[in-house]
Amino acid sequence: MNTARPSRSGPRPAFTFLELVVVIAIMAILAGSVIPAISGMDDARGAAAAQEVQRRLQHARQHALAIGEATGLRLTIETGAFELITKRPGGLPQTARDALGMPAATWHLPVAFPGVSLAGVTHTNGNSGNGTIWFSFEGEPQTRDADGGTPVAATNDAVITLSNARAITVRRLSGLVELD
Repeated sequence: MNTARPSRSGPRPAFTFLELVVVIAIMAILAGSVIPAISGMDDARGAAAAQEVQRRLQHARQHALAIGEATGLRLTIETGAFELITKRPGGLPQTARDALGMPAATWHLPVAFPGVSLAGVTHTNGNSGNGTIWFSFEGEPQTRDADGGTPVAATNDAVITLSNARAITVRRLSGLVELD
């Protein structure tokens, strides 16, 4: 007796139109739930970037109070670089030292927070662009010349604006650093 299976010579099974529609609908639902999550991550990254800039300004102010020397945060808009610098009386500005006595590292906003950059900086004298936001040894905001000399009390609030429209303000009278 022959026990061989009969062979199928008809078409191979395939997806039906209904199965394809169901798969496409499931993929659309999944995509619809992922896009808002990605948008939420961008918002969180922007908020974290603004908080980090605020923290760095507060650190510059506290550094000035702690060491008794004028301290500034030098900002370069094109690269998003933040450099902590100090100025001793009669000397030129130099990179500040960290707790171990090593030069403080320059921090780059776009490296730490991809997609976020510096959109603009308004200084305590009303000028815009690259420059340094200075704090006196008493923690008060100041305007200084390019060599860090000739300190003058701030006449305006300093404002750092990020590409995500968040702003960080240094109040001219108190030195308070706040997010807007």
